[in-house]
Amino acid sequence: MPDQEKTWQRNLRQAQNAASKNDPPQNDPSEEEEESPMMPQLPEPGLPKGPKETEEMKEETSEKIRKLTATALRSSFLQLIGTLGLALWVWPYIALHYIMSYMGGPLASLFPRPGREWIKPIVDKAPIPKKLKKWFEETIGQIIEILELMFTSCCCGSCLAIFLGILFFVWIFTSPCDTLQFFAKWAYNIATFFGFCKAE
Repeated sequence: MPDQEKTWQRNLRQAQNAASKNDPPQNDPSEEEEESPMMPQLPEPGLPKGPKETEEMKEETSEKIRKLTATALRSSFLQLIGTLGLALWVWPYIALHYIMSYMGGPLASLFPRPGREWIKPIVDKAPIPKKLKKWFEETIGQIIEILELMFTSCCCGSCLAIFLGILFFVWIFTSPCDTLQFFAKWAYNIATFFGFCKAE
């Protein structure tokens, strides 16, 4: 019996040794984290990688703002045409757009010159090179600019004439005697100037 127990114990130790040799060594995870090299931090996607990308983003943003201001100016003129210049609520924006586009400065690039808001949407859809699009936009835009400024001047004159006419009729109806006296003196002065009457 003692020999059998020794034999069993020897066989058990041999089996344990064989099992320990077959199992791969398990390392401590904390040691792996310490020994593993640090991964390089990559730049986040979507952020500009350099001055070239930043400049492109600025140009893209400026172009979007230019399209918005050009659309607003075109809509304002369409309302003026539809109301024969009496759409007084659009005049403040037209005046602001003209001032910003003609005065220059850092904001002038965001407000296209008058006339370009009509031709640019047509030129952008044309299948021609970018330089040729710029040439068409400037050449035809200058012609439309002159017509647009003439139309704006006529609208301003008509609005001023209507305003003065309203004031004149209000003045006549509120004080007709003073109005007649004023026109009588005015007619007498003109007649005296041309020699039709003698000055007293």
